[in-house]
Amino acid sequence: IFKSINGEGKKSGQLTIFVRFQKCNLCCSYCDTKWANSDNTPYTLMTDEEIYNKVIESGVKKKLGGVKDGSKS
Repeated sequence: IFKSINGEGKKSGQLTIFVRFQKCNLCCSYCDTKWANSDNTPYTLMTDEEIYNKVIESGVKKKLGGVKDGSKS
C-alpha cells in the first residue's frame, strides 16, 4: 500500500493510494510491476479491515477504483 501521483487516465496528476496485490493474472501490456506476478514475490498478508484502515489512515481523500473481474471500475 503506497501513495503516489496517478499517471493514467482522467485522474492523472492526482494524489492516489495504491493497493498492490500479488499474482495479478491480467498481464496488461502497460503493467509497470510485472515482477509482482512471480510465485516468489514477497508479500504481507492483511485482513480486509487492515487494508481499509491503511487506506483511511493515508489521508488521501479521493479513492480510485481498481481492476475487478477484468474490467476497470
